[in-house]
Amino acid sequence: LTDAILFSIEASPSGELRSLDRLPSPERLNGILKIAGERGTNVLVCLGGAGRSDGVAEAIADEASRNTLVRNLADLVESRGLQGVDVDFEASGHDLWGPLGLFLRGLKRELGSKLVTLAYHPGQEALLLEHSLLDAVDFVSNMAYDNLCHVPRTEPPCRHSTLEFAELIAGHVQRIGMDASKVLLGVPAYGRHVMTGEAKPYYEIAADGDVDAD
Repeated sequence: LTDAILFSIEASPSGELRSLDRLPSPERLNGILKIAGERGTNVLVCLGGAGRSDGVAEAIADEASRNTLVRNLADLVESRGLQGVDVDFEASGHDLWGPLGLFLRGLKRELGSKLVTLAYHPGQEALLLEHSLLDAVDFVSNMAYDNLCHVPRTEPPCRHSTLEFAELIAGHVQRIGMDASKVLLGVPAYGRHVMTGEAKPYYEIAADGDVDAD
C-alpha cells in the first residue's frame, strides 16, 4: 500500500477547518503513522467529499479565505505528521474550477515535497486539461464507479463498476492527451444491489449473504 487517506474533513467559508473529530485520536494516529512509516506508506488527509464540499467551494472563491485554508491545511499536515492532502472536491459549477486550480497550486507551493492529490468524476477530464490541474497536483484519482446501468446502458439487473467502464475511461484519458502516469483508477470498496442500487460495504454483504449484490 503506497498511500492511505483519512476521510474526511471539511472547511468553513472563511477557510477554517471543520470536522477534525473525524480524524483518529492523536494516540491512534501515531500508531497508524508508525506502521505506515515502517512500510513506506504515505498517510494523507482528505478535504471534502460528497456532501462535504460546499464550505470548500465558498472558501476557495475568495483569495483571503483561500489562503487561510491553504495555511490551515499546511499546519494540520505538519502538526499531525502527515504526508499530504487529498482534495475530493464534489461541488457543482464549472465556474469553480478556476478557483480550484488557484487553491491546488497554492497548496502545493505551501506543502513543497508533500503530496497534493485530487479526486474527480469520469467526464471531468476536459476541465482538468482546461485548467491545467494535472500540473498542479502529484496525481489525480478517477472515481470510476457508481456506473449503475450506464455503460453499457441497460435496465436492472446491472453492475455498478464494470471492467468495460474502466477500459472506456482509460482509453478516453489516453485519447485526449492526459498524462496517464498521473491518473489512478478508482475502484469501490462496496457493492450495490443489482435491482435497487442500494449500497453496502463488502463486510455487510458477506455477513448477510446478500446474493443480489454485485
